[in-house]
Amino acid sequence: MKRHPVQRVTQSIDARLIQLTEKQNKTGGDFKEIDLLTRQLKKAA
Repeated sequence: MKRHPVQRVTQSIDARLIQLTEKQNKTGGDFKEIDLLTRQLKKAA
């Protein structure tokens, strides 16, 4: 079964957010990426 493109994108963003939040020593860039990805998820919803 094919998923919609928006579904694929949100699942990819979710996976990246999980990677970043599980990271022990986050950099400033990590926090910026978390913020950006979170905002993108809210827009897609």
